[in-house]
Amino acid sequence: MKKTILVAGATGNLGKRIVKVLLEKGAEVRAIVRLGTDSKKADHLKHLGVQVYQVDMMNMTEIRKACEGVS
Repeated sequence: MKKTILVAGATGNLGKRIVKVLLEKGAEVRAIVRLGTDSKKADHLKHLGVQVYQVDMMNMTEIRKACEGVS
């Protein structure tokens, strides 16, 4: 069973590197990105096969939903 890993800040410099390594290791990657993040950055992650959750970081309900089922 693949692990699902949640990466916060996946559109940033370090976050992009972490996502790449996790994908290479066969993990399912979920990214939590701030609402209003450049859509090109989010689309790039989606193209790689990452599940992208754009959330309002002040909304705990949205954050909890993004965290459901992660390893």
